[in-house]
Amino acid sequence: MKGKSDYLSLYIDKTGVCQYIKCNSDAFGEIIDTKNIEGKDLKSIFQGSKFSETLQACYDISNHGKDFCEHIDVHQYVHYLISFQPVESGDISLIITIRLSDISKKIDLLKNNYESSLSQSKVGLWVWYDMTNDKSWWSDSFLNLLGYKQDEVDPSMKAFMQMIHPEQKEDFIERMRALYGSLDRYEEIEVKPRVEFKVQTKQGTYIDLLFTANAVKNEKNELIRFSGTVVDIGQMKIIEEKLLKSEATLHLALDAANMGVWSWDIHKDQIFWSNQVLHIFNIEKEDFKGDFESYLNLIPHNERSFVENSIQEVFKNGSEEFSFEHSIYIPAGNKKIVFCKGKLYRDEQDVPHRMTGVVIDVSQENDLKTLLGQTRGRYKSVIESMVEGVIILDKSGKIIDHNKAALVIIGYENLELIGNDLSFGPGKAIREDFSLFPYEEFPGTKTLLTGEPCKNITLGWVKPSKEIIWLSINSEPVLDESGVLIAVVCSYFDVTERYNSIQDLQVKNRQLEDFAHITSHNLRSPISNLSILLDYFEAAKNETERQEYFANLKHVSNSLLSTIQVLAEALKIQRDFVDDEIELSFQETLESVSGLLSGQIKEANVAFEVDFSKCDKLFYSQTYLHSIFINLISNAIKYRSPQRETIIKIDSYKSDNGKVVLKISDNGIGIDIEKNQHKIFGLYKTFHANKDSRGVGLYMTKRQIETLGGAIFVESKINVGTTFTIIF
Repeated sequence: MKGKSDYLSLYIDKTGVCQYIKCNSDAFGEIIDTKNIEGKDLKSIFQGSKFSETLQACYDISNHGKDFCEHIDVHQYVHYLISFQPVESGDISLIITIRLSDISKKIDLLKNNYESSLSQSKVGLWVWYDMTNDKSWWSDSFLNLLGYKQDEVDPSMKAFMQMIHPEQKEDFIERMRALYGSLDRYEEIEVKPRVEFKVQTKQGTYIDLLFTANAVKNEKNELIRFSGTVVDIGQMKIIEEKLLKSEATLHLALDAANMGVWSWDIHKDQIFWSNQVLHIFNIEKEDFKGDFESYLNLIPHNERSFVENSIQEVFKNGSEEFSFEHSIYIPAGNKKIVFCKGKLYRDEQDVPHRMTGVVIDVSQENDLKTLLGQTRGRYKSVIESMVEGVIILDKSGKIIDHNKAALVIIGYENLELIGNDLSFGPGKAIREDFSLFPYEEFPGTKTLLTGEPCKNITLGWVKPSKEIIWLSINSEPVLDESGVLIAVVCSYFDVTERYNSIQDLQVKNRQLEDFAHITSHNLRSPISNLSILLDYFEAAKNETERQEYFANLKHVSNSLLSTIQVLAEALKIQRDFVDDEIELSFQETLESVSGLLSGQIKEANVAFEVDFSKCDKLFYSQTYLHSIFINLISNAIKYRSPQRETIIKIDSYKSDNGKVVLKISDNGIGIDIEKNQHKIFGLYKTFHANKDSRGVGLYMTKRQIETLGGAIFVESKINVGTTFTIIF
């Protein structure tokens, strides 16, 4: 059927004016206004349209030559055929016809898709069309392979030759020289259809190209050009190398596994056996006819029906993969057991047409089954007698075996671990800071990834019952004779008691360190107080003042002795000395501390504003509470403002959630919080130029409060004062 052709014909008189038109399509409406053509001259009709220049040029030619002429104007996906037909009929002197067809659009679409397909397939086209002047054409896909655009390279055989790898350039030149020298004897030209070259890209790297060439002759059998393709075979080369390695590895693996491959063309009844299959069946190639009957004849009579039925069952039930075992007899009356595994392929009509598969000699395996069963029994007895948990992983990370202790230790007595990985189950592994222990860092997982053993890894385990225990875990790789990892053995045992003992020792060491700080820091203030009172005593003007200062000295001495006795008692306690929590009075504690610091209080003329009415008592460590009061009150005195009377405010209350809160405020010189935030509670950190500052008191106070589960906060402004808030 002929394709429809849309046309527009204009009838032009001798003056160049369109008298009338004929048109069979609206497709030309985008080009010109077909309703307003008649009576206009040709130039004004097409002015500004895509045909303006073409029509004017052809019109001039037709006017001078008076001959029929055609021109093809190509636009995206559309070809326009413009014809000029001079006539001598009345007033009409020229008929201009514009035709278009969807066929041209389809051709261009095909061309576009073809080029796109070439580019995606990494295939390029070339034509050497002018051998004398060395002119060539390269397709866009060819240029893309080399990393160029159309305007970046002048296609020629010389240009291509310069891109050839230096080691292959001489070979290419020889081939082209032989080719070019044979142009006069084109009937003898023999161009090798496929040649591989390494070609340099625009980026300077080399790619592997498959270069093909074909001689193109005219009807006189004359050579007019060469054309061909270039194909990027880089990935193919990589695959080819891998296939060669894989093939060699496969042969080694098949030999090592005592395995052979086979295929059966069911329609032709032709069976192919690899050399290894022939070896397994102990038969020479020329002695095997290669059909199904010949195969059956090698099987004992009592097993042939089983084999035939197994294969027929595959044909009927639509399954693809199958396997079965059977015996074969070999010369000298020996018997072998072979395992056959294969896959069925069907044709388009769903009719079985081919089978492929492998044959494995499992005679030794069958002989070993009993022995392996005995060995496994002994092995199970050994690991079941172990108090440690033992888990065995295959190379994919799946659990293939474990003993009973492995379940009991982690609280999984009622769970089945076989077939799961180490992340299975409701239990959770944790670090010492109680954050989750990632599955990727499990000793067994790390050994699977690295092939290296892991020794004495300690982690916490939260049982399904929420009980937390601590485990010490080891993992060891299991390698085959070639050194390839085939499994991992993980063992673990409960070290909770030992872990807790170590933690207790660390706590005690830390608290002994605190005790040393408490002793040195808490005694320093009373001793300093004694020194001040002695100075007052010596400077007394009369006996009455001396008696007063002596009484103060005696009180401070007694308080100091009491403090030393409390500290000594705390040191004697075998367990944490913070366990001596008793009911304490804030008022009594303040009075005791005020007595110890009476000299400093008097010297600084300190005034106290106290309110314990909202909460006057708490259960706490007497040693720690005394230390907190001593440190915060002595700090308030030490950093008092010389510009005003020193006032220390102390009050206590209970928060909304029932916590006891103590606030100690002063109106001293204050702290630059923004500047010293990181130093306030640091050990040996000071932020005032006071010669008595040691940077210990606030560090120790914070540590004592946090040891008993509390918290301390500070607010301060320069030259206004400081407030410490303690939440017990």
